[in-house]
Amino acid sequence: MKKTIGLFLLAIAVCIISIAAYTERVYQPREGFRAPAFEMPAVADTTKTLRLADLKGRYVLLSFWSAADPQSRMRNMTYDVMTREIDRGLNHRADSIVFLSVNFDASHKLVRELAARDSLSVDYLGRIEGQAAQRLITDYRLADGYRAYLIDPSGRVVARNPSSNTMRDIVTDASR
Repeated sequence: MKKTIGLFLLAIAVCIISIAAYTERVYQPREGFRAPAFEMPAVADTTKTLRLADLKGRYVLLSFWSAADPQSRMRNMTYDVMTREIDRGLNHRADSIVFLSVNFDASHKLVRELAARDSLSVDYLGRIEGQAAQRLITDYRLADGYRAYLIDPSGRVVARNPSSNTMRDIVTDASR
């Protein structure tokens, strides 16, 4: 009888651990998993808050970058141009694609200057710092380098560091 109760409790513990492990996976930034939610102040208008959740229903190219990491800055500029081209090709349809650029630099003024110098679209450019930045670095696994994620209209990650062709194929296939 004691063995039966012990086995029953062990089975329940295994089920609880399995459910908890699966629930955690839902929020990992890997293909097929839901993108972790966050919000940040906009660079163009610091009274405006940019929220990933507000962009649900549209494709989002989420790009993380910093002036201290030239490779991420160059990739961010490239992604900005790519999303504009895809959006233009789809005639600016509401369900097309949004480029959400997240900067980790400490100076708001520096980010504004870099945005102007790099000809970045500032509609969805935000800067994040402090504990919120640390949370994003952890949630999106950015400790080993900044990257970008293509998120589908349901909020799931469909590609990491996507190429222009991958983005175009995914977004245009969905719009047909």
